[in-house]
Amino acid sequence: MDINSVLNYLGGVSFLVWIIKSFVDYLKQKRILTQQKNMSIQIEQMKSKQDSLVFMSNKQYEKEFEIYLELFESLANLDRSLEEMYGLLVYLNKPYESISSLIITKKLDSSMNNLNLAFINVRRIQMRYSPFFIVNIKDELLEISISVDKTSKKLIEEIMMNEKSIERIDIVECQKSILKSINILRDCHERISTEVKSYLNNLKVKEISW
Repeated sequence: MDINSVLNYLGGVSFLVWIIKSFVDYLKQKRILTQQKNMSIQIEQMKSKQDSLVFMSNKQYEKEFEIYLELFESLANLDRSLEEMYGLLVYLNKPYESISSLIITKKLDSSMNNLNLAFINVRRIQMRYSPFFIVNIKDELLEISISVDKTSKKLIEEIMMNEKSIERIDIVECQKSILKSINILRDCHERISTEVKSYLNNLKVKEISW
């Protein structure tokens, strides 16, 4: 039986057209399935990459949150120490004969020691985490450090060098110096808070739903 007879038997030209059409449809369907498979692979790769970025960013957020929390705790402690010293000077600003020199010396030593430790801790954090701080925060911390350092030197000069003669201490000037440092510290703290809040909000990445 020749090819013409076979075609006539199977329906002639219409069967040949059906065969060609079926083959073309098969190729189209295969191409679509291949495209869908490739697209699924790309989506999975993108999702995996996005999940990785989200994880890394959130881990960075958590780490930097801890750093700034430590910074704010140290600034709060420094503020408390400055207030303590200021309050002590208010206490001293009364007739000296009514206050024991020994009590005065002990209170001055203790308060000055607390202030120095608080300041050292701020400086330690400033130096330790400096690579992670944005420029504006570095500038604010520098302003705080300069002010408190100046106040500490003033207190040491007026108080520690005159322990044997309390009457010679310029209490008013010491109070002014402390108040100035407290105001600078609190102003800088407010600006740092604003900077940190904005920075961490931009850093925080929310997971995308696919």
